[in-house]
Amino acid sequence: MPYRLYWTEGATVRWSDDFEDDELDAGYTTRGAGWEIAQVDGSGVARSLNAVGDGYAELRRTVNLVRPGLVEFRLRLDVPDRTGGLPGRGRLRFLVDGDEAGAWVGSELWLPVRVAVAAGTRTLAWRFEDVDQSGAWAAIDDLRVLQCALVPNVFHVADYTPPRPYRPAVVHQPLEGPARIQAIAGGGATVSLGVYVVGPEAYATLIRHLQRRLPLVWEDEGGRVYSGTAGPDLEVRQNGGLYSVRFDLIAQETAGVGAL
Repeated sequence: MPYRLYWTEGATVRWSDDFEDDELDAGYTTRGAGWEIAQVDGSGVARSLNAVGDGYAELRRTVNLVRPGLVEFRLRLDVPDRTGGLPGRGRLRFLVDGDEAGAWVGSELWLPVRVAVAAGTRTLAWRFEDVDQSGAWAAIDDLRVLQCALVPNVFHVADYTPPRPYRPAVVHQPLEGPARIQAIAGGGATVSLGVYVVGPEAYATLIRHLQRRLPLVWEDEGGRVYSGTAGPDLEVRQNGGLYSVRFDLIAQETAGVGAL
């Protein structure tokens, strides 16, 4: 089953925001209690307003991607403990076109997040839900939306890993192609790819990208996208001007068309 492979070499920044202005950019919209620009730890951030009355506060932005991309940001949750010392249940959900691509609960201190999104017009939303009505809040900073570039001179990309029973994916029978990739990536495990590139320059560029552990995005024929970073071990073969590179990818969150 062939895949299309993308990376951040030559990526286009479609949107970025460090939230250092006095107000949110006009391209954002809010729902529920809304969000605002605030100072947290000495830096400007986007922070949810008190959501006790509405139950939630949502920040939204629409972006257009010609090719699959990556959404990167840092998040912070400030959720006080409940009575009796039990952890609070306030949560931040990251949505792409209304589908949940990630969720975080409790308290977090500037957790970096990276999520792959499919090409097209995508509505991104950060929805904080104050489950305990405690006045908790969420914040995001250093937002970037990247439109990835195609890896040059790629001849073929395919999954080559045989089913392995010790992997975290729970499957009751051997799966092939996208179905098995979906099971493995959904389990937060490792996916193995074989990439065939033409020419020594393309080969050297690919190896450099993998060794630097830069993000990769791959897309199946159904438009489902996945992201990951390469593991340390590479298997390389050469047949004339055709180079074969096999490596493991540590799978991360996915979003967009057919989100996991």
